[in-house]
This record gives sequence, C-alpha cells and structure tokens, in this order.
Amino acid sequence: MNKSIRKSSIIRGFLCLFMLTACMVSAGAISAQAQMTRQQLETEFRNTPEAQRRGTPSVRDFVVSLYWRYLGTAPDTNLQLHINRVANGQISRLQLENEFAKFGARTSGPPTDVDWVVSLYWRYFGRQPDSFLQSHVNKLSSIGPPVPASGDAQFLTRWANDERKKLPLTLGQVELTTVTTFCPNGCQRSRSGDKFLLLEGWTQNLMGRQSDSAARAIKPALVPIYCASGAPQKGINLNVNIWDMNKINNPSLARGTTFAIDASACPSTGGPSGGGTPDDRFWNRIANSTNVQDFRSYLATFGQNGKHASKANQKIAQLTAPVLTPDDRFWNRIANSTNVQDFRSYLATFGQNGKHASKANQKIAQLTTPVSPDDRFWNRIVNSTNVQDFQSYLATFGQNGKHAAQANQKIAQLTAPVLTPEDRAWNQIANSTNAQDFQGYLATFGQNGKYAPIARLKLMRLQRAANSPDDRFWNRIANSTDVQDFRSYLATFGQNGKHAVQANQAIARLTTGGGAVTAEDRFWNSISNSSNPQDFQTYLTNFGQNGKYASLARLNIRRLANQKSPDDLAWDRIKNSQNAFDFQGYLNNFPNGKHVVEARQKKNRIEQRIALDNFLRNAEFGSLTEISAFRKVFITASDLNSQNRIVSDLNKKLPSLIIVGNQQSADFFIEYKLVKTPVANCNPGTNPAVNACELHTGTMWVHTKKLRGTGNEFNRILWKKVKSKQYSDAGVNLFTKNPAATTTGDLIKDLKRLGF
Repeated sequence: MNKSIRKSSIIRGFLCLFMLTACMVSAGAISAQAQMTRQQLETEFRNTPEAQRRGTPSVRDFVVSLYWRYLGTAPDTNLQLHINRVANGQISRLQLENEFAKFGARTSGPPTDVDWVVSLYWRYFGRQPDSFLQSHVNKLSSIGPPVPASGDAQFLTRWANDERKKLPLTLGQVELTTVTTFCPNGCQRSRSGDKFLLLEGWTQNLMGRQSDSAARAIKPALVPIYCASGAPQKGINLNVNIWDMNKINNPSLARGTTFAIDASACPSTGGPSGGGTPDDRFWNRIANSTNVQDFRSYLATFGQNGKHASKANQKIAQLTAPVLTPDDRFWNRIANSTNVQDFRSYLATFGQNGKHASKANQKIAQLTTPVSPDDRFWNRIVNSTNVQDFQSYLATFGQNGKHAAQANQKIAQLTAPVLTPEDRAWNQIANSTNAQDFQGYLATFGQNGKYAPIARLKLMRLQRAANSPDDRFWNRIANSTDVQDFRSYLATFGQNGKHAVQANQAIARLTTGGGAVTAEDRFWNSISNSSNPQDFQTYLTNFGQNGKYASLARLNIRRLANQKSPDDLAWDRIKNSQNAFDFQGYLNNFPNGKHVVEARQKKNRIEQRIALDNFLRNAEFGSLTEISAFRKVFITASDLNSQNRIVSDLNKKLPSLIIVGNQQSADFFIEYKLVKTPVANCNPGTNPAVNACELHTGTMWVHTKKLRGTGNEFNRILWKKVKSKQYSDAGVNLFTKNPAATTTGDLIKDLKRLGF
C-alpha cells in the first residue's frame, strides 16, 4: 500500500470531504430508461384537474417554483423582494425566470429530477409535494440495477466517480484532493487487502507532528461513512494519505501520514445499516452523507412524520446553503488578520479582480500606516453594538481620547430607549381622561399590546366613574347654588360618598353668607382636591383640630390612607405576567415607582429566558473537534460567582487558553446558566445556610458563531453539560463542588483530550 501511495502524483485542488451514499430503491422498481421528458411531465401537471381549477399560479407560488427549478433549494430571505418586483410591474415573470436560469447555471448547475418535480408542485398546485413525489421522479430518473456482489471493479469505479463530482470540501484541517482506485488484474483473483479506494490530501498550514495529528483526527469521521458504503462486505478497504504543507512549498521535504480503514472497524451487524425498522435502516445508511438528494429521498419515502424527518430537514438546509468559493475561503481565513503579508498573499493569488481585492488593498493601507493605540482600540470597536466596548474605550483613554466624543455619542445611542409607533401613541394618551382614547389604543394594538394592562385599568376607572349612582347624582348638582342639593347628596351617600368632601365644601361656602375669605379658606381651597394625605395633615397642624374644615381634613386623611395609589394598582395587574412588555410599560409610566427594581428584575429574567430559547432554537450541533486549533474564548455566566469560578479553573488547568474581554476577538464561547429551585418538604431550621433547601442546576454550553451563505449569523453548539447540587435542611452541600466547578471540570477533561 505504501508503494502505491508513493506513486500518487501531486495534490490537486482543495480539501474535499468525500461523500458515500446508499440507495434504498428496490431492484426493478424503476426502469433503466427514462419514461418521460421533463417537458412532457410538466404538460401532465398543467393538465391535471387541480391545476385547471387553480388557473394561473400566484406570484408567490411562481417565484417559489423558480427557486426549486434553478437553484435546487427552498426560498431564502430574498423571496419577498422577487415577489414585489413582479407584483409592482418592475419585471415580468419571463424576465425573472431568465434571471434565475442564468444565476442557477453559474452557481448550481443543472437541476436534479427531484428539484424539477418539486418546482412543478409549487407552480401548478401551489403546495409542498405529497406522497406521489417519488413516483413522478421515477418517470424521469434512469437508475440502473444494484452493483452485483461480484462486480468489485464496477463498484470501485462507480464509487470513485461519484466522489470526484463532489470535490472540493473541507474536513477538519485536512483538504482531500484526489480519489484513486486500486484493484489489481481488474479485481480478478485479487486478495481483499489489495482492493481499496485511496484518498489523498494535505493539511492546512501545518507541518510535522501537527500535520500528523490533524490527519489522524479525521479517521473517526470516516469510519461510519466507510461502514455504510457497502465496501466492507466486498472486502474493499479505504486508504488515506495526507501530506503536510511541504507538499506544496517544498515537495522534497514533504511528510505523509497514512492509515487504512477495513471491515474490522465496522460492527458485526454489517455497519450502521444493520437491524432496526426500515426507517432506521434507511437513516443509518445516509446519516453521514453529504449528498442532499439522500435526505430528500428519505422524506419522499417516509414523509414529515418519519422518525428522523426533523434531522433530514436540517441536513437539507445545511447542504443547500451556498458553497464558498476558493476566493471566499481564503478571505475568511485572513479577514481579521493584523499581518499585512496575508493581504498581499491574497492579491498575489487572486489579483486586483479578486472578489475581496478592494478590502485587501484597504487592509494593506491600514496596516502599513502607523496607528496609535487609541486608533487601534477604536478601529476594533467602531462597529460594535455592545455599549460595554465604548465604556471600556473611555475608561482606557478618558474624555481626552481621540474618539471620546464619538464614544459618548455611541453610548447615548445604545442606551437610549427606541420609541416604537406604539410608544408614541401611548405617550399621547397616557394622561387622558377620555375613555375613547384607551379604547382606540386597545383596538389598534390589541389586548397583548405593550401598555394594554394599564390601558385596561384606566378604561375601567373612567367607565366606572361615569356610570356609578354617586357620580350621576353629583353630576346633576355639581354647579348648583342651592345648599339643599348638597345636603341631599350627603343624606343619600353619607360622609363616605365619592364626592362627600366637595359636598361639605359647597355647604360651607353657601352658608357663610358671602363673608370675607380668610387665610384658612384660601389654604383649604388650595388642598381640597389633593390626593396627598400630608396636605390635610398640614392643615390640621396650622389650624388645629377645631379648624373650620378640620372634620373634612380628618375624613380625607382616613380615606386616602386606605386608597391604593395608581402605582400599586398598575403593579397588581402585571406582577404575575410572563410578558416582558408589561413590565416595560410599568417602567415607562412609573419611572420612580415603588416597584421599579422588581419590574426590571422580572423583565430581565423573561428576556434572558427568551434569548436562551432563541439561542437553542436557532442553533446547530457539532463537535469539540471543530475548535481544536482555537485558543481565544469569551465566557459569560448568569451570575458573577459562577463566572469567576469558571475563569479561575480554566486559567489554572488550561493555561494555553486565552480568555478575551469581548465577543469580536473570540474564536469560541463558553456560556453558563445557573437555576435555583426550592426543595420540597425541606425545613431550613433556625439558622439556615444561605442556600439551604435549594437545588442548584447549572448548564454549560460551548458554541461558535458562524455565518450562513446568506450572511446571517447562527450558533453552532459543540458541547453541553448539565450538573446539579442540592443543599440539605441545614444547608450542607450534598455534593463536593458546585455546578459551575463540575461542568468546568468535565470541559477541561474533554479539551485536554484534544491537545489543549
């Protein structure tokens, strides 16, 4: 085998993850010759009763069909843009289809039969494919019978040809660039060890032992793919030969790493496609495939209710994302570099017509111009949306810093509340006494609106005030000059009546005989409608318990002492809410209220929970091996004690890690969340410890942030661990370490296995 490896020629192209797929089509189910052309099948779709009933496809269905027909993928974020262009008359359907056809020819190649049939479903039926998808595909497909067990040469040729079409792709730090078959004498009378598929490649920017480690690190990923290929049953091996960077820079000094994978690496059941249900067997054969068609075939066979349908959909989304060009891959490796030579290398490789040439020239100009520490710091944070970055700038360079004014402006922008149309509408009516204003708010923004709880409260008060018998009686006599009217009010509603204070005042005014207004009268008139009990207490202090209005003052003090403030009433309505907008509404209306601290805490907890749910919902999953070459990490935790413990343990046990202070500088991220829950049937005792009767559960994630082909950032979770610790009644720790320490310990062990 080594002799054959030495015979192989120079490495061609870029890194490639070869793809091995298995087909689940039974023999004879599909004819070897195409039964129908695509144009004939489209005519068949167009003439179906369903298509005739629908008539001309809607603009949306038409555009979705273009995505499948020419790009082989579901619509991206530009779908609505294309719909609007057609709907607004900016472009005709034919012109848009020509655009898609030209773009697809450059980027995606000819559409597959499956993509073509999916486009017909959308164009003529306006819906997702149904269970007949595969039968329509079969009318177009030309699939030969399975390779007979004795056809080793035929099997190897087909296997190699399939994989050459997939080049190039990346696996770890290795670029696999050539596929070669070896089968002496046309596989006639050859021993099993003589038949193999050879993969060759190189390691990226590595030499010597580092190259050797990177090469051997890809073996675990290749084993399940090899076992699922059918090669073990034929006695065909998979041999791998990886060269270090000298193969390109100095071939005479090149060092190679070789290893082989044979049938002994596979389970005795014959590999992943052994036992289980048909659903499981199909999935096991394609789980590690990089051919999107395999996962579409799974869904066509088992539907969206299949056991592995969600994973199949996830694989399809990953595999249909745009593939980066060599130009893009080179740029992504150097984009954040501070070495001017990297950008000169880019221009030497791709020239001034390169996709990122203008940015490379700009980087060279920046890096060759002397830059002050102040400017370097500012250049790193200028586009940040994290207020902490600009506060750090001011802490470092002060208000005399070169960019201090811009830093202050950024801080003001990032900390200023952004008013939405709903905020502006509420600010206009917040102090209104017109019930229709609040009814209009609820009609516009709904019962789940940001200020809906307060709007409902104000509306209820205004409606109640307008409809009570007390109010109706008072409204009739409020402007009366007949003292008897006010005495009748008190006789009807008593001194606890809603307007008793005003009634008493009116009686006093009308029975004074028009005498001169005293200082006591003037003081009383200034406070008579106050809602502050302290005003009436001040009256009693100044004019005594026998003052002209003393009885009314005492009545008001008692009444106001038992009345809840608007602040408390608003809080009572929202305090158990699970909507962060309710607490933001309270803070907007009562910025100095009694419950401001609690409102902020509840709002922050809800937003943190939503942020974590979104983080997990939008994440993909990977392996710690993806960060084996990285060292810069950014750490966040839900509490300061846990963060300090994690940082301390990593610094002690993994000194090679570089803990950075901002996300922009990090290669990967460690996130930790601590949740405390009460323990049932627990008595903390008379002198409990701080954490008595609590269960502490800590969850740690290791993740990276990556860009999809559309430019959207997403999280890729590489490692997760959950640990718990319970305290007894006396606060005694039932475990030796807290969750932050135990999860960090497990992470340290796993990172050390990767060479950290």
